[in-house]
This record gives sequence, C-alpha cells and structure tokens, in this order.
Amino acid sequence: MRDSSPTATPLEAWVEQLIASRASAGLNAEIPTFDPAEAGTEARVLLLIEAPGPMTNSLNANPGSGLISSDNNDATAENLWRARQAAGLIDRTLLWNVVPWYLGPAEMR
Repeated sequence: MRDSSPTATPLEAWVEQLIASRASAGLNAEIPTFDPAEAGTEARVLLLIEAPGPMTNSLNANPGSGLISSDNNDATAENLWRARQAAGLIDRTLLWNVVPWYLGPAEMR
C-alpha cells in the first residue's frame, strides 16, 4: 500500500531522504514511516506528536509495524485512537512526530 498510494509516495520519498541523510552522518537511521492508510498529502489536519514509541521500530526484538500509526499495538496508539475518535479526527488526518526517530527506552537513575 505504501508504494502504490499517490498521497503517501511523496512523504515516503522524504522519509527515505531523511534516513539517508542521518545514515551518512553516522546517526540512527531507524525512522518509522507514514501510515499509508492515513490521508497523506491530502490531509486537512496534521496530528503532531512527540516521538515514535517502541512499536513503530521494526528492528526491536519484538518488532513493531515500522509505521507512525494509531493502529499500532501499544498503549500510545490506543490512547491516540481514542482521542481522535472523541475529537472527530478520524478522516483526512496525518500523524507525524516532532522527533521522527525512536529515542529508545528512558534510562533509570
């Protein structure tokens, strides 16, 4: 679906450029991509959240979807889905993160 969606293709190209740029700088290049089931470039609302959760990381020991999606199997996605339903923001939306790469677990002190 990601490769054939006309509204997701330009966003996917941008993510690939971001991954390549970070990799060439020796930085973490595991960046989840946009959910092709969302509105993509035709979105009327951008839901900007903080950073991807662990279930967006496809390289985890328990791999995630690799997508920024309120359909992921984690508490963040569930809470986001419920908030979207309550606000009536189901259609014509797009999710992204201020920090687009997975930051990893918090360190305990």
